[in-house]
Amino acid sequence: MTGYRVGWLMSKNKALVSACVRLQGQVLTCATMIAQKAAEAALTGDQTCVEEMRAVFNSRRQLICSLAAEIPGLKFHEPEGAFYLFPDVSRWGTGDEVAERLLERAHVAVVSGSAFGCPSCIRLSYAISEEQIRQAMARIKEELQNL
Repeated sequence: MTGYRVGWLMSKNKALVSACVRLQGQVLTCATMIAQKAAEAALTGDQTCVEEMRAVFNSRRQLICSLAAEIPGLKFHEPEGAFYLFPDVSRWGTGDEVAERLLERAHVAVVSGSAFGCPSCIRLSYAISEEQIRQAMARIKEELQNL
């Protein structure tokens, strides 16, 4: 349900829940009816496709991590939930600088970690085909080795 932004929070920490409710009430609006119906269908329908997608994303995660590990100096933790790799690129500059260089020189779009409070990192999505991951990581590797 990427893009629908439908979710929930479960916690025993009442202070956390209360703070999140206050923040949500001031920052967000409610989910659209179509998003709510899509969420209902996703949660109550056949779950076969979920396991299939999980397997595909696991394969992509393993691929991007193995390719990232081949780039000298690139530090990262293997993702456990989302479909993003969030490597530290401070060896080559700030996340903003590296993101701009990769876009201009390697023609690979990444997001600077500064958007997530971590300016020394970039965010790499692996919600793309394995071939696109291979191409992008080869371009990133070449550009970082040239810096």
